Amino acid sequence: MIKLLVIFLLLNNLIVAQDSIYTLQPVEITAIRTGLTNFQSYYLLDSSEIHKGEINLSFEESLTKIPGLIISDRNNPSLGDKISIRGIGSRSSFGIRGIKILVDNIPLTIPDGQSQTNNIDLFSAGRIEILKGPSSSQYGNAAGGVISIQSEIPSEIKINPSVIIGEDELRKYSLKMSGSSNTQSYLVSFNNLNYTGFREHSERNIYQLNTIYKNSLSEKLRLTAVINYFNSPYLLNPSSLNKASIDTNRNSVRDFVKQQGAGEKANQLQGGITINLLNDDFNFETTIYLLSRNLLNPIPGRIIDLKRTSGGIRSIVKAVFPVDKSEINISAGVDVEFQSDMRKEFENNGLINLNFEPDEIFDNLNYGNKLIDQKEYVLGIGPFLSAEFLLNNTLGFLASLRYDSYLFKVDDFYTVNSGKRRMNQLSPATGIFFKPNLYSKYFLNYSTSFQTPTTSELSNRPNQQGGFNPDLNPERIYQMEFGTEYFLREINAIFSAALYFMDFSDLLIPYQISGSEEIFFRNAGEARNQGIEVMIEINPFKNFRTSFSYTFMNFVYKKYMVEFNGVEYSLEKNKMPGIPKQIFAAQIYYESNFGIWSKIKFLFADEYFTNDFNGTLPGSQSPESNFLNESYFKIDLRFGYKFEFNLLQPELFFGINNLLNGKYNGSIVPNAVGERYFEPAPGRTWYLGMQCEIF
Repeated sequence: MIKLLVIFLLLNNLIVAQDSIYTLQPVEITAIRTGLTNFQSYYLLDSSEIHKGEINLSFEESLTKIPGLIISDRNNPSLGDKISIRGIGSRSSFGIRGIKILVDNIPLTIPDGQSQTNNIDLFSAGRIEILKGPSSSQYGNAAGGVISIQSEIPSEIKINPSVIIGEDELRKYSLKMSGSSNTQSYLVSFNNLNYTGFREHSERNIYQLNTIYKNSLSEKLRLTAVINYFNSPYLLNPSSLNKASIDTNRNSVRDFVKQQGAGEKANQLQGGITINLLNDDFNFETTIYLLSRNLLNPIPGRIIDLKRTSGGIRSIVKAVFPVDKSEINISAGVDVEFQSDMRKEFENNGLINLNFEPDEIFDNLNYGNKLIDQKEYVLGIGPFLSAEFLLNNTLGFLASLRYDSYLFKVDDFYTVNSGKRRMNQLSPATGIFFKPNLYSKYFLNYSTSFQTPTTSELSNRPNQQGGFNPDLNPERIYQMEFGTEYFLREINAIFSAALYFMDFSDLLIPYQISGSEEIFFRNAGEARNQGIEVMIEINPFKNFRTSFSYTFMNFVYKKYMVEFNGVEYSLEKNKMPGIPKQIFAAQIYYESNFGIWSKIKFLFADEYFTNDFNGTLPGSQSPESNFLNESYFKIDLRFGYKFEFNLLQPELFFGINNLLNGKYNGSIVPNAVGERYFEPAPGRTWYLGMQCEIF
């Protein structure tokens, strides 16, 4: 039956009217500093690719088609998505590392380089832009690239209610109101999500509110104000499992994890104002933003109570100097950002019993001895300068330079480990592009980048002392990239490809120690990643589009000495854990003239190792399969029907994830203790949704 359904949908997608050619339209780029998009790999997703038939729970729903971008859905509401670009970010054990994330021009990434995505409102997203490769020359603590989300504000007044129900008690209710009048426009978006999850102890309850106000104060002056609120009474953490537990019961969770009440309770308020001044000779933009976050986070072994305030100001001025038929674009600016954390940590003596409801867990935690009581402060200052030389719109040269100075300071109120750490970095970048005609482009760049340890990584010390780890240093990356883009008029397709070489020094590597489930970090020696990325998007007919992408990565240690059970080992030439060597993704979408549409998505991910030893640990008797995350192939289906009335456009849609019911793990915890590496993904699941546009 399933095979017949797949064949039917494929045929439905391929039988299209051939009298209507669809032409790819140019896109205005405003969120990412535009000079970089000519010299690095760049991708953009529009509103339909983000929303059509999707729940908007995870970036995995819309971004998996981008080569080199890996979205690992941990199916762990407490930890959220693991996102990596060209392998950078794959070693993150919590949050997102090494990638700058902007939401409506406001940095979601805090100064120490960490981002949380559970407060992002994908329901109101209008487009997502991805800039791949080291971007520190423009964005500072951004080793892997940039992801920028821009909310959609239509020109007409519109109300969009949405209801989605599904397996494992999925309930999502959303309401979006937007519109414009004269020089003003607005968006108000509300979401509530309740979801039990396919594993035990993975319940979540989330409330989101996203508001945007825009005003063109004059022909040259524009103002944008953003307020985003996120509240989660509970996001539970089912943790990882070993191979035996995965084979026995993929839905299970260890009793110890439940007894520790693992999960988090969080609320966050973020806001900012952006002012744009557009003159004939130059453009000036400045953004002021502020974030407040409260987090209660019991994990195995300890309870973390964190109160965070962060914010900053981002300013940039751009000027264009015409020279005959050429021009010189100069950009200069500065980022000033701060982060202030009040961190308290206690021994986790666990819950009295395992029968508490999810919303009762955090009121019944049993606090033990105090372990950490300290104030952590981060101040980052990053001036930058960029010059772009354009010769007849055919040949361009880029030279960019940024200097970052980070001050990490800790005031230890419990022990005597107060202190400071300074981390400075000069990040140059250079590039060239060549456009022989309107339909092709070639580019070559060399860039450097870095990422500092986060305050959490600095404060997690195996000796249980407070303060910051004095031996943990920033990671540095050097990249050479060559890429090309072609517009194939005959089939109305865009072909893109990139070849890159990346060298790493002082890698930040996660590890665990015997007797503890906490995650600590150390610097490795050197590593190298060589990769190829290919993508083709074909839009031969109206309402029909398809894409195919291929990713190849060879990420290996060049120099890495590690001590294990008192013996030192060389792991030179071992592969980096958590990174598949090959990924293939494909999507086919078709919408008829009668409102019926369907979408089918394919994804293949190669196998990869779970630890630095690339197999059985020294002294272990376990088989190598216990240390290998197997390859997997999955198919996701979406189909629906959109009604057309004068002022009302309801739409019904249905989705099936993992159609073939394959058993695979969506993510791993690298170098986990007890061989508990695996974070299982659900089998076949379904959902049903209805949304409406009211004009």
